[in-house]
Amino acid sequence: LSKAAGEIVLVYAATYVGMLLHLVVTLPGLYFIFTRRNAYPKMKNVGKAALIAVTTASSACTLPATITCAIENNKVRPSIAKFVCSLGATVNMDGTAIYYPIASMFIILSQGHKLFFGEIVMMGIMAALTSMGASPIPGAGAVVFLQAICATVGVTGVDESPAFLLCIALDWLGDRPATMCNIMGDSVGCVVVDAYAKKNGISDDMDDSRLSQSADEHVRRFSHINEAALLANNTPSHVTSNKA
Repeated sequence: LSKAAGEIVLVYAATYVGMLLHLVVTLPGLYFIFTRRNAYPKMKNVGKAALIAVTTASSACTLPATITCAIENNKVRPSIAKFVCSLGATVNMDGTAIYYPIASMFIILSQGHKLFFGEIVMMGIMAALTSMGASPIPGAGAVVFLQAICATVGVTGVDESPAFLLCIALDWLGDRPATMCNIMGDSVGCVVVDAYAKKNGISDDMDDSRLSQSADEHVRRFSHINEAALLANNTPSHVTSNKA
């Protein structure tokens, strides 16, 4: 039991280290390559959305906060923020693609199988592809995805393995930070797309000034429209004809 506990601690320690490297090195590095700017202030501005992601473990629940942080804190064009963040919530699963291969390796090694470098690379590719189809809700598809990744290297029947059951039981330990990693990648990508659009003079057909209005301004604007529509509908037809 103590040996199993030590191994599962190593699994999640490796997962957290991988996600930390992704947040501290990979994302800022890619951001600097595309924009020649420091990504850490932009990532700090998404702190509220990251906290919601950790507590809910759902990219879908975090999506409104992610869009709000992108528009209000990072000054991203609303149309870009809504499109990129919504798309990223379904297909951009950075943390999930880090977590699943590590958990799958633990399951495979616990059954006495050996893994070669090529097989590990294949598992990483498979994890990236399967995570793109993951539903943005807590624990979505963990059983199927772990089995699929293990089957990539010819290991089947893992659903009866104690290591597999342990990973499923403790999935929330990896799912919550993975969700935070996911939405952080969405936010950085959103800023990169916005910077590219501004640099190349790409404009929208949509009125961004209208999209960037606050909720109260939207309510007031639509209330005036509704009042005008009600007055028009309640005006007797003979009054309208007399005015004509």
